[in-house]
Amino acid sequence: MSVVGGCGPVRYSVDEWETLPYQGNEYVQNRDGVRVELNNRENVDALPANFWATVQACNSYLQPEIGPSGPVMQRIGLIPYSDWVQKVAITNNTDHVIRLNQAVIRLFDPSGSQYALMGYDELQADLMAARPCPTTASAVPQVRLVPLVNRNVEIVPKTTYVGYLIFKPATTGMAGVWKMSLYEIPVATDQAGRVTKTTHFDIRSIQKHYVATYERPAVMINGEGLKLIERKEVQ
Repeated sequence: MSVVGGCGPVRYSVDEWETLPYQGNEYVQNRDGVRVELNNRENVDALPANFWATVQACNSYLQPEIGPSGPVMQRIGLIPYSDWVQKVAITNNTDHVIRLNQAVIRLFDPSGSQYALMGYDELQADLMAARPCPTTASAVPQVRLVPLVNRNVEIVPKTTYVGYLIFKPATTGMAGVWKMSLYEIPVATDQAGRVTKTTHFDIRSIQKHYVATYERPAVMINGEGLKLIERKEVQ
């Protein structure tokens, strides 16, 4: 049993964010034989195992940390918290291979600023910048195990590709309507394999900002007893 003592109940406020489809059916769209299904925006802490790596920790001087029993190991995320991550499933119901080598995918924030899809090279550089420790280099190759939606994706007929869309906006803490656009998705080709028709998808999300007030009791047992007092949306 773990007990944390105190002089009395303590109230504190935190910022909380929620991202939902702009409309009820916004995250599932069918057009010209292509189906796109977008998951709710991913919580970085809940990403699957291939988004994580175990490396040697570093001290405050960015030197590899050594403890009494040897190297001190640390689990790190391969995708920094500042990135916008969403999982998508693209189903090809056409009779030809869909190649995304000419597709353009953009994220638009509520102010209208647009951001390009990140690839493996950008994600590796992003990781090194977010964790400027020499031991980070040992985790960099694992970034390529993350299933991305990128220009190398090819989806054969009657199959579904499931991957992640990752962007690096100026800030993810912006309330309002975000839009993800997938342009130039090929839906028809001629006998030589040349694209004769493309389509595009606009998928909107609404991000809401709340300030939540919690009360922590004087004594908490096993972390229990925290109470939500109020949760207000910030307009």
